Amino acid sequence: TYGGFLLGCLVLAAGTAIFKPGVQGTLQSGLTKKNSSLGWGFFYQLVNIGGFLGPPLAGYLHGWSWPVVFYGCAVMVSVNFITLFMYDEVDSGGGVKGNPLEVLALTFKEFINPKLVSFIVIMSGFWLMLNQLWDMLPNFIEDWVDTGPVIAALGLKVGALVHETTRGLQIKQEWLINLNAGLIIVFMIPVAAYVSRLRRLTSIICGILLASFGLVVSGYTMSGWCVLLGIALFSFGEMISSPKMNEYLAVIAPEGKKALYLGYANVPLAIGWAYGAK
Repeated sequence: TYGGFLLGCLVLAAGTAIFKPGVQGTLQSGLTKKNSSLGWGFFYQLVNIGGFLGPPLAGYLHGWSWPVVFYGCAVMVSVNFITLFMYDEVDSGGGVKGNPLEVLALTFKEFINPKLVSFIVIMSGFWLMLNQLWDMLPNFIEDWVDTGPVIAALGLKVGALVHETTRGLQIKQEWLINLNAGLIIVFMIPVAAYVSRLRRLTSIICGILLASFGLVVSGYTMSGWCVLLGIALFSFGEMISSPKMNEYLAVIAPEGKKALYLGYANVPLAIGWAYGAK
């Protein structure tokens, strides 16, 4: 039922809200000004390993049934316990104590920081773009893009990457989109090392401009090659800017409130996704 599914999504969101800022705050507590860019690069690379493996794994499990997909995903999330039970307790930098009402009041009090508000407005636009790549571009590829020339050039056959459609052999959209995560896995660390020389805001601005251009290229024609080029450009723009956003939040956060501020990083995601879904 819709109600049951919505409840499940809310429980998943609540668990993520508890889990993710603590991990990010713990990471930040172990970083210095010298290695901060590389540290967040590693974090972003690891996130995208999951993003790369998730869609094909879910597609494979869907071969049995939809329930198997959700059970399989729950098992994969539970694998975290293997490392968490061996996890040394480190101050995550939450810096928030008191009853739920006091915590809520402090959360909103910190939220009105002008730098934080500006960050959220700008990053909401970035996440709006990113979610077009994940949510809208797959539909465009499925309905309009011709990847036949790509298949011919690479000599691909029907299988995991290619399927038969009413428009002939086409590369499955999930594998085209997966180029994004694949490039991030391979190139994130070298890119992070390079942009460590740049000012954080310079890196964020350049990355957003490149990602914007890439999104335009990917949807400008029905050419499969152009879609691949656009996704590649977007991916490098994302690598240049997105990890720097978390790094910037950690820098502007007052001492003892690193995890709290890193939790605010999810607000632009929510705004961008909600508006972009329209």
